[in-house]
Amino acid sequence: MVSNNQVPLSSTDMVPGTDGSYSSHDDISLLELWDGLVKHWKTIAVSTILGTVIAISGALVHNVSQDPIFNVTVYVLPLKDQDIQSLYFTTIMAEKPTETTPWTPSAPTIPRVTSAYIFDSLKRNLESVTLQNKFSQENNVPIIFNVGLGDSNLYINTESTNPDNAKKWITDYLEFVDQHTITEIASNLRHLIDVRINVIQHSLDFLRVVAKKQTEIEINQLKEALEIAERLNIAERIIQTPLPPNSVPLYYLGSKALRAELDTHLKKKSDKSSHSSNEIRLSQQLLQLREISFNFDQVRAAEIASQATVDQNPIRPSTTKILVIGFLISFLGGLFLAFFKYFIQRQRNNSVHTPAT
Repeated sequence: MVSNNQVPLSSTDMVPGTDGSYSSHDDISLLELWDGLVKHWKTIAVSTILGTVIAISGALVHNVSQDPIFNVTVYVLPLKDQDIQSLYFTTIMAEKPTETTPWTPSAPTIPRVTSAYIFDSLKRNLESVTLQNKFSQENNVPIIFNVGLGDSNLYINTESTNPDNAKKWITDYLEFVDQHTITEIASNLRHLIDVRINVIQHSLDFLRVVAKKQTEIEINQLKEALEIAERLNIAERIIQTPLPPNSVPLYYLGSKALRAELDTHLKKKSDKSSHSSNEIRLSQQLLQLREISFNFDQVRAAEIASQATVDQNPIRPSTTKILVIGFLISFLGGLFLAFFKYFIQRQRNNSVHTPAT
């Protein structure tokens, strides 16, 4: 039986240490923890060795089963202007200022199609995700193409376990985009030229309508003046008149002059080959635009600088990284097991040495 002056110690009671300080049974000092881990060094060593062996085995199996990956690159150069003469001359012909009338819209601007213009279009299309997906689906290509711009050239890069297939895929993709680019530029030129033709044709039609209407007005005015001159027996032109020049009636010209002028206008109206200078200029430009032909069968957007380059060092997964990670995980696992064993053993020792209440 415990007296009233005695308090039993529990596992959480403070007990004096060797240095005069007090600590709880549940407290573990760093020095005590270190001694406990040292006592279980075999657990740490076995866990570390076992984990490292497993990591080495995994790295070997991974390297054996994993095929090497090669880096394949193709360099592309822009063409010279003489290599795209059909496109270049077509642009020169089509970009001349278009004659229009004040009543019609202005013709669209046609871009100067140079080798640099085509090269920029090629680069944009090579980077197009839509075109890459279309090419991959149509040709069952399982890789992605990376496009970059160097100092004076353009390159297409990809990674594959089969460098021969990768080189062929890059070449085929370049050919695919090359044809698409030329077709796209030609289609755009054709569209702009057709719009110009429509604008000029509209201007020409409107000009003819206006000219016809103006001729009819002039004919009616001459007929009225001739009728008045004949009634007044004015055969010759009246030269002396007190009226200002802009107020002189048309019948003052006399019936003879009016009849000659009327005959000229009537012939002009019936003569289909009679055209004004504006009509002639518009008709000539319309004919030039309609004669522009497109033949781009031999035109390319770029050329391959050299054969595809293949990285001679295959890209393998890092064996060192696998071993380091495996060693660290197994070592930390060993520390945890050693600490766990030490903690269980210490708790048991505390239970044995703690007096019963």
